[in-house]
Amino acid sequence: LVAHALSSDFHRIGARKAKRLLEQLLSRVEEMWQVELTRYRDDGRKDNTLDLSLCPTTELITIVVDALAKMGDGSRAQDILFRMERMWNEIQQLNANADDSELYRPTLGIYEAVIRALSHPFNWSKQTPPDGEGPADRVNALLRRMESGMNSSARPLVSTYNEAIKSYSRGFVSNDKTTNSSDSTNHFNPSTHAMATLSNLQTLYNATHDPLLRPTMETFTAVISAYSKSHGGLKAAHTARALLDVALLSWKDEDDDKDETSQSITALYTSVMDAYARCGGEEAAVIVEELLDRMERGVDGAPKPNEWTYTAVIKTLARSGRPSAIHKAEDILQRMDTPDTFAYSCLIHHWAQSEEEGAALHADRLLMKLHRIAETVSAENDRDAEEDDHGLYDRQQSINGRKALQPPDAMAHATVIHSYARATSPEEVKIAPDRSLDLLRRLVDSLFQNPRQRNLPDVMGIFNTVLHICGRSGAGEKAEEVLDLLLSSSNHPHQSLPSIPLDRRQLNCTQYTFVIDSWANSGDPNAGQKALRMLRRLEEAGLEPNARCISSAIEAVSKSDDNEGVLDLVKRLVTLNKLGDDSTIINSRTFTKAITSGNATNALGVMSYLDEICDKRLGPNTQHVNAVISALSQSNIQGKDQMAFQLFHRMKEEYKDGNVALQPDVITYTTMISMIADSCEGNACDRAEQLLHEMQDAGIAPTTRVFNAVFQAFCNSDIADAGDRTLALLARLDKLYEEGNRAMKPDIITYTVVCNALRHQSDASSRAMWLLQRVDSDGCKPDLIFYTAIVRLLCKDKHQGSMLKAEEILQRMDAAFEAGETSMQPDNYVINLLIHGWAQSTSRKKTAKALKLLNRLKSSSSASSYSYNWVIYSAATNPTNPKAFEVANNAYQELLQSTDTSVQPNSFTFSFFIKACGACGLDQDEVNARIEAAFKSASKSGHLSNEVLAQIEKSAPNFLESLGCTPSDVKVLPQEWSQRLASTN
Repeated sequence: LVAHALSSDFHRIGARKAKRLLEQLLSRVEEMWQVELTRYRDDGRKDNTLDLSLCPTTELITIVVDALAKMGDGSRAQDILFRMERMWNEIQQLNANADDSELYRPTLGIYEAVIRALSHPFNWSKQTPPDGEGPADRVNALLRRMESGMNSSARPLVSTYNEAIKSYSRGFVSNDKTTNSSDSTNHFNPSTHAMATLSNLQTLYNATHDPLLRPTMETFTAVISAYSKSHGGLKAAHTARALLDVALLSWKDEDDDKDETSQSITALYTSVMDAYARCGGEEAAVIVEELLDRMERGVDGAPKPNEWTYTAVIKTLARSGRPSAIHKAEDILQRMDTPDTFAYSCLIHHWAQSEEEGAALHADRLLMKLHRIAETVSAENDRDAEEDDHGLYDRQQSINGRKALQPPDAMAHATVIHSYARATSPEEVKIAPDRSLDLLRRLVDSLFQNPRQRNLPDVMGIFNTVLHICGRSGAGEKAEEVLDLLLSSSNHPHQSLPSIPLDRRQLNCTQYTFVIDSWANSGDPNAGQKALRMLRRLEEAGLEPNARCISSAIEAVSKSDDNEGVLDLVKRLVTLNKLGDDSTIINSRTFTKAITSGNATNALGVMSYLDEICDKRLGPNTQHVNAVISALSQSNIQGKDQMAFQLFHRMKEEYKDGNVALQPDVITYTTMISMIADSCEGNACDRAEQLLHEMQDAGIAPTTRVFNAVFQAFCNSDIADAGDRTLALLARLDKLYEEGNRAMKPDIITYTVVCNALRHQSDASSRAMWLLQRVDSDGCKPDLIFYTAIVRLLCKDKHQGSMLKAEEILQRMDAAFEAGETSMQPDNYVINLLIHGWAQSTSRKKTAKALKLLNRLKSSSSASSYSYNWVIYSAATNPTNPKAFEVANNAYQELLQSTDTSVQPNSFTFSFFIKACGACGLDQDEVNARIEAAFKSASKSGHLSNEVLAQIEKSAPNFLESLGCTPSDVKVLPQEWSQRLASTN
């Protein structure tokens, strides 16, 4: 009774504890029996009766061995069987109570229970003992022992042989897939042992015709299952298929229970499909599809497929390698009434291994669907348990009976994570960090809830994979969350929790380096400081950063806006290399990154350190000096031009002395010419052209960019012949291109800079149209900047024709923007250019044109004081227009009444309006009244200027006489009347 209670309740109290208690109980009974045997022998009286009630009974042994079979302890079960055989032999030798001794004879059920115990996967997972006797040998030996007849009540029946064959199908299989399953030398080949046992059973039946030895459906199912577990390839699968036909033929006319027979035949079909599933390949998929079709159509009475059958088909299709097979497998999953965890896991695994685009998303979708199913079923079980008023609900039984309840295991999550790591489609790469982190959290939860899962993945490797995904995608924040999750799964950075199989020795700077990689690729302007913060965390955890980690931090800092600390990192990397850390070897590119990572001060510091270490392998080289010169050109350091030219001179001198690593290249000359152009010095044009000739004399072919830099020097110059020299240089560039120098084709930047350089030409408008035609004929794509430069040149011409051409350019820009080129949307600057150009033109239409452009700006709330002022001016200089003053007055009043602080009247507003009052044909009284009002507004707002006074003098001289001042007397007027001139004009 005690043994039965322990055996029934071992799931609750734990297998290990239950096993220990059962052994103690059996040992106690055996001790009692040994005491009784000793008493009986020592007494020596023939009439003394042996008390067999103290001997372990068959019932007790059966309970213990069955429990050990469930727990998978085959060695102990076999040992107990042998001990029982010895006890029974002792009883027989003593010939005591012979009639009762049968109660202690080992029964067939005990032998079969021992076979089940030996066939438990736990036994096969152990290494083969030194003597070479594995579980298969023990099962065979026990079977031969039973066949020998030493125990007449334990002669093997077909059920015994079935148990033995089932044990082989669970057996150890070599990982070498080239092993031939029919090779009898393969000691642990399940199909070899199973087929031999079937042949032996068939021989016994043919010899005895004993119905208890006739192979059953279960026998064939077990043999086919053994073939499905072997690595014999298609040969083994074809053998299984042949056995299916034999079994169906053998039992075709049997009048057994139809439901039971149908289930057995379904199991046969499923085992054959499993054999083909193990092979994989297109041929296997075709055969399995034929078998499924045969079952679904009921050919020759074939039974309908069940969930396990469909699962075997899914597995075969997924492994077939056909592009469309995995989709067929998913269709079959949809056809299943209640697909179980294994069916989903199989499809998830093969989607994750697929090379098809979007495979990771498919695998993830199925994984999440399985989670939802498991959560739904679990909720139903919880509800059933809550409604159980009599304590009859068995949760473990419910779980075993409803496979769909089982949530996906850690390996399923790991497989999908690896799929995201291999993903290349933009959509998958984009969501990979978020999804991988979510899957990782679920994986960790799965391990906490069920730490004894089979096929556990390398958990630290999975963490590293997710960190790698974050590093590749530049997901710095997600990477830090992964690291925090890793550390929170440990009591200490070097001591993992028992529930999570983390190897504490694997926790090192690698994980921190992945996080730093994530920040380096993030594009975050503060990535450098965040990478350095992670470096500090690594050191605070008691770990030492290696060269790879420091190099990654340099990468992060070089890509951020803040370069603080980059020089110290470079020095640390050099030191680590000297100490033998070669995880990343510093090279000249590292110094290039460090130089370009920040401002000119940083660049000069890195350059100085490079000179200090005196390693020609590292530099300095042309790229380093170019980077320092570029940093100087973009800085505000005093004397930057002089420092840049000193470096440039050093390059040329060292190159002459034989240091080929410092040969000036086209980038060097381009940067130097650009610096000269930006200096706006009087001789900038000459110096720029001189460097252009120098580089050509040195054999360095200039590029369009070099010529553009020289053009910029002419553009920034105010010398009288800048325009003519620009055109001469353009002709030179054209000639070089026509001679075959394809790197010297003028581009849109060329034409833009040339256009700006021609602003002082007397024929600027005609030159503008000439450049426009060249751009169209050369196939260059105009941009907003080029069109703006053309409009600027055209607006300098006061003729109506030039202004109309400028408006045509505006229409081109509008058309391009409406066609979808958002970068071509005309900005306020170009429209104000047109307003100013019309205002200065001699056209009678200029007021209407200027007003129309102003209204366009007003419609987008982009009008400025400048826009209003030049509309007023266009009216003031167009007295023949009857509506001129109306336009001027309306614009003036709008400015006075504007509530927008950025759009307010200034001194030009008042000056232009007073000019309009005097020029637009008003009678003198109205002129005086409006001028007086304008004067008061200007003085009150602090915008009274000499220009305002000059316009009053022209339009209403008597008004100034009443004040006793002249146009040059603004300084003697109250200071507050003109206090805002400097800030607004």
